[in-house]
Amino acid sequence: MDYLNSTEFYKSVVRHVESIGWKNLVKANTTFTELVFAHEENGRLHEIVMLLNESFPIKEPSYCTELPGKFTFDWNQSSSLAEVYANFINEVNSYSQFWDEMKMIDETCWVLEPVRPSKADCHRRIKLDINVSMEIKVDARNPTELPEIFFLGSETATETFRRKLESKYDEWNSNISIVYNLGELLEIKLPGKCEQEEVDIWLISLSVYVMKIS
Repeated sequence: MDYLNSTEFYKSVVRHVESIGWKNLVKANTTFTELVFAHEENGRLHEIVMLLNESFPIKEPSYCTELPGKFTFDWNQSSSLAEVYANFINEVNSYSQFWDEMKMIDETCWVLEPVRPSKADCHRRIKLDINVSMEIKVDARNPTELPEIFFLGSETATETFRRKLESKYDEWNSNISIVYNLGELLEIKLPGKCEQEEVDIWLISLSVYVMKIS
């Protein structure tokens, strides 16, 4: 990899980084072929990894992000990493409402999956009662629109929830949160984390009690 010994390569990379601002560079490998830039949005930190190759800046770098949609950039020989970074910021900011909605779900509902959701995850499996859970898939571009909804459980256990949802589809209000909409359509208060913690404590207590008497 002769280009790693080229001062012109490093001068070019430094110029690109300077145009973005060194304060936005949070990580780089020793050869400066892997650069990680960060942007903060509404208290959330977002990173883009730019992988440079021997033909940079003629050939487009590769990108890694944690966005719910694929990140792309229309690169040409006159493009700069600063333009890529600006495009990344615009993409991040465009998903702000989506992340707000997902945060509300994670903080107020009994989320079963994913256990540790990433910023790219558009789905959640939510506990409804002891026998039923609900999988939702949110449109990241239109986060307050009616999501895809699937009920998980036996036919008998899910029937009531399905009938309520089917009869009230047209009552979905895109001007209010997903959590509030789901509660209104299903005519329930969605179980929250406090209920989950209470059940966990009860199960631990029960297991201890069983161990004592066995």
